Amino acid sequence: MKSYVIEVKTAVDMGSEQFATSFLHDWFNQLPPRLHPNRYDKGEPVRKSLQPENLETATKAWSDLKFPILLKRTTKPRFQTSGSASSKKGINNRLFPGEYTVWLDTNAGDELALLLFRFLINHCNPAFGAIACYEDKRNKHFVTYRETYPGGGSAQVEQYVGLGVGETLPGIYWATYFGPWALGKIGREKVLGLKVPNIESIGDGLMILAYDELSEIDPVKAHAVEDQIVQSLGKANFFDKSKWRPPNKK
Repeated sequence: MKSYVIEVKTAVDMGSEQFATSFLHDWFNQLPPRLHPNRYDKGEPVRKSLQPENLETATKAWSDLKFPILLKRTTKPRFQTSGSASSKKGINNRLFPGEYTVWLDTNAGDELALLLFRFLINHCNPAFGAIACYEDKRNKHFVTYRETYPGGGSAQVEQYVGLGVGETLPGIYWATYFGPWALGKIGREKVLGLKVPNIESIGDGLMILAYDELSEIDPVKAHAVEDQIVQSLGKANFFDKSKWRPPNKK
């Protein structure tokens, strides 16, 4: 595993000054020092120092940009973040256009990964969220295909697909969070009836662990467990990469 991929999908406006202020201050006040970022920037490379004493400067950069700034930790456990603000909703017409992702080194361990996940859930009020390993995310959502153009010619296209929340949910992973909207879609009682190692109430939603530890289960067995959960909650509710077709091959 290269990293945990911790992600939430939301309609909360993460570009607002109010969100930026509470999010950054609570990150330092509520999470342990091992999860504190020490760099920030408006884009790559992420090189500006971030310490408790200059949080106001980072908050102003975020609110001026009206978009989540990049955060980074350069000491173990290393991580980097990215986010999008839901002010884009009018452009892309997605129900939950805001998203926040943290790529966290696996040496952090499951406990810290879950702690950070709960923090994101509590602050972003997501419709859906998940923790997967990098390889699992790529296996389920990364595609390559050849795009042909009307005037002739073609090009190789690489992209991630099926990550949006709407007609379907992205999938089931090691840790999966169903917010109120997702629970309304698939049924709260169905989630509560799952035979999984843990079901935890967070905010108005539910987080499930498909298996005990992300790092110690064989990928084949993990996918079998996840597929069984998808079957229990309804296959039609989840993205299926095997049924995805490139835009020019409907």
